[in-house]
Amino acid sequence: MMVHRSPKSGFTLVELLIAIVIIGILGTLMAASWQGFVMRQKLNMARSQAYQALQQGKSNALRDKITWVAGFREVEVSGQVRSQWSVYRANTDPGQIIWHNFEVGVQIDPETFFTTSSDEIHRVFFNHKGCPATSTHHDCLGVPPGRITFSSPRGGKLKRCVIMSTLLGAMRFGEEQPRPTSNGKYCN
Repeated sequence: MMVHRSPKSGFTLVELLIAIVIIGILGTLMAASWQGFVMRQKLNMARSQAYQALQQGKSNALRDKITWVAGFREVEVSGQVRSQWSVYRANTDPGQIIWHNFEVGVQIDPETFFTTSSDEIHRVFFNHKGCPATSTHHDCLGVPPGRITFSSPRGGKLKRCVIMSTLLGAMRFGEEQPRPTSNGKYCN
């Protein structure tokens, strides 16, 4: 026996509900995936900007034969914590330093290890030879490598970092690892 539908027949309520539920589930999965993609892009951008700031500080120090600084900090702007970067001469008056914002939603992670002073600025000094130093008057010797690490304030395991891996200031990119390295850092 054949069932004939009239030209006015449509979908049943159950069919429509099933379609809506499926679309909702797919939309939720896509939104979470999209948010992860956007956060990865923001962290990659922050890492690139930090790398460029460090390279610029090193290059300026070599060019001018004076100490330059690449600085990173977090400040509250309009009720929101923002991560910022700057490159400036070591003898620049703090009020004259021009700070640039990283993307909204990027924080400086506690894994960051650069010289920090009472003003909560993570600094890398590049002396007149372009070597990383711990202050304006130090030579290239004995300066431990450091890192700037970025993560999301919402948590998660996503991290991006720039690692200064030698005493001469060689730099490389790093990202989150499933287990910490021997130094206890997840970004390597």
